[in-house]
Amino acid sequence: MIFVHIAALCIAFVVLVMTADILVAGGVRLAREQRISPLVIGVLIIGFGSSLPEFVVSALGAANGDLPLAIGNAVGSNTANIALVIGVCLLIGGFTVSRAVVVAQMPAVIGACALPGLLLLDLELSRTDGFLLLVAMAACLYWMLRRARLDGDQEIDDDDDKARTMRRPLLAIILSLIGLLAGAELAVWSALNIASAFGVGTDIVGLTILAIGTSLPELITSVVAALRRQETLAAGNIFGSLVF
Repeated sequence: MIFVHIAALCIAFVVLVMTADILVAGGVRLAREQRISPLVIGVLIIGFGSSLPEFVVSALGAANGDLPLAIGNAVGSNTANIALVIGVCLLIGGFTVSRAVVVAQMPAVIGACALPGLLLLDLELSRTDGFLLLVAMAACLYWMLRRARLDGDQEIDDDDDKARTMRRPLLAIILSLIGLLAGAELAVWSALNIASAFGVGTDIVGLTILAIGTSLPELITSVVAALRRQETLAAGNIFGSLVF
C-alpha cells in the first residue's frame, strides 16, 4: 500500500501544478478584461480560495473539540506561507514587488497576524474573540482592497476597449480552485498514510504535514505566478492568505 500512497502523492502534485497554472492564467485574464488590479484578484479571490484547506482542517478540528489542532494548523500554515512560500519564490529567480504595494498592504497583514497572539495573552479563546477576529478580517480586507485601488501602479493597460465577459475567466478560476482543493486533500491524505506506515507520531504529522499540506495551494499558486512574472498577483495571494 505504501507504493499506492506514494503514487497518489505524485498525482496530487501534478494536479496542484496544473490547476495552479490555470488559476493564475484565469486571474490575469480576469484582471485585464475587467480592468481590476491583479492585487485585488490575488487578495480576494486567489487568497481566499487557496486558504480553504486551512479553513476546512481547522474548522473540523474545532468542531470535534480539538481547538489546539485548529490553532496549530493555522499558526503552522501562516509560518509556511511566510517562510516557505516567499522563500521558494525568491529561490526560483527573484520576486520583485513595488514599495507602494508593500507599504500599503503590510499594516493590515501585520495586524491580522498579531491579533490572535494578543487575544491569546490570557491563555483563553472565546466566541467573543472569534467575533473580534472576523471583524478584524473584514477591516483588513477593506483596507487592503481600498489601498490597492488607490495605488496607481496596478493599473493594467489593454489595447482592446471592447466590453468583454468575465464568465470564462471566472469559470476557469472556480474550477481551478476546486482542483487545488482536491489536489491538496489528496496530498495530505497520502502523506498522512505514508507517515503512518513509517510510524511517525500524529503530533509531528499535524505540525508538519498538515501545516505544509494545507499551504500547498498558496505555494504552488505563488510559484507559478512568479514564474509567469506576475509578482503582484503572487504577493496578493500571500497577503490575502495570511489575513484569511
